Amino acid sequence: MISDFLLLSRIKNGDVKAFKSVFNEYYIALCLYSTCIVGDSVEAEEIVQELFYVFWKKKSKLPILNSIKG
Repeated sequence: MISDFLLLSRIKNGDVKAFKSVFNEYYIALCLYSTCIVGDSVEAEEIVQELFYVFWKKKSKLPILNSIKG
């Protein structure tokens, strides 16, 4: 298993596979969490998709942390 630190470093450098790995790992959990907050699964998915879009768009400005989950 690759560390979050390494994944974030790779994403910051434009590694699409690393981004897909993070997306696949967290997408469903984030959608479920968002649904609990907004009460609408379609809206929750849109929020999470926007989150990942911005995450990728601003990848060069990512702080390199030890944990993605946080």
